[in-house]
Amino acid sequence: MKTKMLLVVAVLLLILSYLVFNPIVIDGTTSTRLDLDLKVGDTVEPLSEFDFSKGDWKAFIVVNSGDNMLLSENGKVLVTNDRKLLEQIQEEWIFEYSGADVATVQSKFFLYNGNDLMFLSQIVADSSNNGLQTIEYGWLKSKDDQRFLSQCREFTKGYLPIYWFRN
Repeated sequence: MKTKMLLVVAVLLLILSYLVFNPIVIDGTTSTRLDLDLKVGDTVEPLSEFDFSKGDWKAFIVVNSGDNMLLSENGKVLVTNDRKLLEQIQEEWIFEYSGADVATVQSKFFLYNGNDLMFLSQIVADSSNNGLQTIEYGWLKSKDDQRFLSQCREFTKGYLPIYWFRN
């Protein structure tokens, strides 16, 4: 009996340790398209409206294994609640509106204030092509690829076994 109990505990610990390195991500978010009056080449600052000095802000990058992103070595789910980093991102994530879409992006960027989803996009962070793909704007090409990538790398690995993202 004692051996069976130890075996069950060992299997449960093995499963839990696996999930810490390969967490389950449940994405129940939805978005609606907005009609925006933008021209190709316009500058877009999608995070400019937020006040990171108030509230409980947290951002996540979920790296999909199908995307060839430089962030994948840091883990599957990357997290930050660092207000300074979020304020830097707000000021420095400046994009160029392309009027196009990138259909192959699977990794995602989530921004929450408390339990409220404030911003959602797909994200590309690699050496040559950085930006956000949103339902509102389509493909937004980063104006400063190196800065964008370095700020994404400041996110830390998340260690929860399960992440559930919702509106």
